Amino acid sequence: MSIPDVSFVIPTRNRPDILVPCVRACLAQKDISAEILVYDDASDEDMRPILIRAFGDRARVTRFESNLGQPEVRTIGYQEARGRYIVSLDDDTLLFDPLCVARARDMMDSAENIGAVALRYYERPGTPGTSKYASRVGGEGTVECSSFTGAVVVLKRSAVIEAGCYPEWIYRQGEERFLSIRLLDLGYRIVMAGPPSAIHLYSPVRNRSAMSWYGIRNALLFDWICVPHPYFLPYLAKDIVKLFLYKITLANIPRKCAAIAWGLTSMVQKWSLRRPVSREAFRKYLALPRHGPIALPMDWSAEPLVSLGIIQSVSDLDLYLKPEKAHMSACSSR
Repeated sequence: MSIPDVSFVIPTRNRPDILVPCVRACLAQKDISAEILVYDDASDEDMRPILIRAFGDRARVTRFESNLGQPEVRTIGYQEARGRYIVSLDDDTLLFDPLCVARARDMMDSAENIGAVALRYYERPGTPGTSKYASRVGGEGTVECSSFTGAVVVLKRSAVIEAGCYPEWIYRQGEERFLSIRLLDLGYRIVMAGPPSAIHLYSPVRNRSAMSWYGIRNALLFDWICVPHPYFLPYLAKDIVKLFLYKITLANIPRKCAAIAWGLTSMVQKWSLRRPVSREAFRKYLALPRHGPIALPMDWSAEPLVSLGIIQSVSDLDLYLKPEKAHMSACSSR
């Protein structure tokens, strides 16, 4: 059996309606040899029969009976992947440029020190962070970055394995920061390249409360484990204040305080895990912009997805591009 250029690694949980187009988009990529690895993280409905009906043996599906969390699932996928490069992809992200992965592969082939190529991607207007990222990194060209987001990134498998993949305890939220800074510490570059080539859809099954809860804990653990002296204490203090004030309301103050307390307690519990990166790597991490979403242009059309056979009509994406309140209202009325 020939070794593929690229392994698509797609963790999924309870999103079959979006997952099937996601896999179709991977199969539509051109000028690469690829394997598609889908990991069903204990969905309520087994995803294997759905994907077998849709794709036969073109996608390999592994199901876990207990919920491991996306970071651990991704680590398993990275370890099992046979390709030189890994496309790490959220199951609610659709690639609409059929050559974006081939271009990323060629870029990494030409530069040994690139550990990750972060692909530009769109999110619907109003998504937190879209304006900030768009203003800092723009919509085209090659930009060196401090970190990537999990929506869509092409990784050099050997570099990822060398960096240790993701911490097994993290469970969810913010895992990319840990891998990104380890890549920088090993001397690898993270670059964002090409025009926007994917769209990250809104999903109604995200547990935003849990994302915030784990996000606060993991941010403080990142400081403890990765940040070197003399930066550690001021950086930790800044993060505590920032995490407390972010979207603060009277109603969520107790939960924020509890999450920060959990993070500080976890630092004590994971005292032995401290392995700070070099000061040079940390300064680079602070100085460079981060990969992130770009606001979806008002004139963007899903027609490329239709022409590639990923969706049947432009209207198939209408629900997934609506503002959050409208989407939740539509889902609750079903």
